[in-house]
Amino acid sequence: MFQKSNTYNKNIRSIWLENSLYTKLMFAKSIWKFKYYNEIDTKITNNKPIGKSIILLQIDILKEIHEINYGYCKYLEDKFQTNIPIWGRKYTLYYNNKSYVTVQEFFSPYIKNFFR
Repeated sequence: MFQKSNTYNKNIRSIWLENSLYTKLMFAKSIWKFKYYNEIDTKITNNKPIGKSIILLQIDILKEIHEINYGYCKYLEDKFQTNIPIWGRKYTLYYNNKSYVTVQEFFSPYIKNFFR
């Protein structure tokens, strides 16, 4: 889901990744620079995860990681139904040497069960 932010001239996309039992595994928020949005949006579909679209379409990107987080957040603990620390990361994706999107992701402790 995209939401236009007129204040900063950017598009904001927020998603929850859930398993088949509707257990929330990840929350991600991406902020797209509106100036360049149409250049890459023609390739990336709104209803698919960004990473999946990049891999399937073989888009050449650069990822710059800004933060790795590990801690507590009452809101996310409630959504993930846990009271143990969660971790996250924040990074920017570059396409054709331009920064297009900054992504912030938070992972449920249960995500490790998804890969078993």
